[in-house]
Amino acid sequence: MTNDAKGVALLGGEQHQDDLKFGLEAPQALRDAFGEIQTAYAPFAGEFELQAGTEVAGSAVPAIATLDRSGRLVDDLQEERIRVLLGQWTHQGSDRVIYTSRG
Repeated sequence: MTNDAKGVALLGGEQHQDDLKFGLEAPQALRDAFGEIQTAYAPFAGEFELQAGTEVAGSAVPAIATLDRSGRLVDDLQEERIRVLLGQWTHQGSDRVIYTSRG
């Protein structure tokens, strides 16, 4: 298995071919950004494996941006979406466990 992301994504109703490299083969700017997200997420990872949690947390940001740019999200909820995302990262905003890991 390679670290190539050769997928087809739908952006604004159009297909987009993506040949972006991930992992150690990723461009330095992408690795730096991942490191920053991992540093921010680390205090809240809890029982989750740090890299997996960072990948999930980090993938939410471009997903929200893609959906927002294509007009598929409600404009008035942009700040609330970020608040929800950060609340999930930091386990705030809810008295119950949202995600659990299997032991």
